[in-house]
Amino acid sequence: MIAPIDPELNDCVMCGGKPVLWKCDSMDGYGVRCIECNTACMAPTKDEVIDAWNKFEQNIPEDLWEHPKPCPFCGTENPQLLESDTLCWYNCMNCEADGPVGLNTFLAQLHWNSRKGVES
Repeated sequence: MIAPIDPELNDCVMCGGKPVLWKCDSMDGYGVRCIECNTACMAPTKDEVIDAWNKFEQNIPEDLWEHPKPCPFCGTENPQLLESDTLCWYNCMNCEADGPVGLNTFLAQLHWNSRKGVES
């Protein structure tokens, strides 16, 4: 069930879009999702999800969202962003490493920047 836009929620830090709050009965918790870019978070209680959403940017280390990191496998700079109708992911043009995928460009970058390469 999706509730109306909650005045306690800040606009999305990724795109400035409006968030919606919902009760997720199947997971016994609450979620907030941006209606523009689909950035989302979930928590067990309404207060916790509102707090997490409103502090979203503060909870992500800057080096994960500032810009895409070099390929974690070969070190090539400037991976390319690939997009389908519903998903986004980064690809290394040198070694062809892909993803993981995200629902939007921010999440694709966050996943790419969090990825660990092969240890030598």
